[in-house]
Amino acid sequence: MNLLDDTVTPDPIWAVSLARGDDGYSAMDTVRSHGWVPLPQWGARGADLGTWPYVVIFIRWSDNAFDLAEYVEGDIRQWRLTTREQLDQALDDLAALWTRDATPERGRS
Repeated sequence: MNLLDDTVTPDPIWAVSLARGDDGYSAMDTVRSHGWVPLPQWGARGADLGTWPYVVIFIRWSDNAFDLAEYVEGDIRQWRLTTREQLDQALDDLAALWTRDATPERGRS
């Protein structure tokens, strides 16, 4: 999967977070009220996803789609994915990028 195919303009709440100078922890507080949830672990062994507070991966369910956001020291990339399989693949890709101990198989055989 090419994550660039599903990139969307980040929600306005991310601009608010940036304008406030939020670090990753503060950004978590700022965007939580808009449905964003930080995802601390991913993979079959529950490896850390990102390096909080510098890299944080967020997810939410919105308008019958999965939204995914990658916070990297104040920079935001956001995606809209229409199936759970697309979300899982995107998270696998991000885990491979940001986790030394990534296990993309999530226990599938």
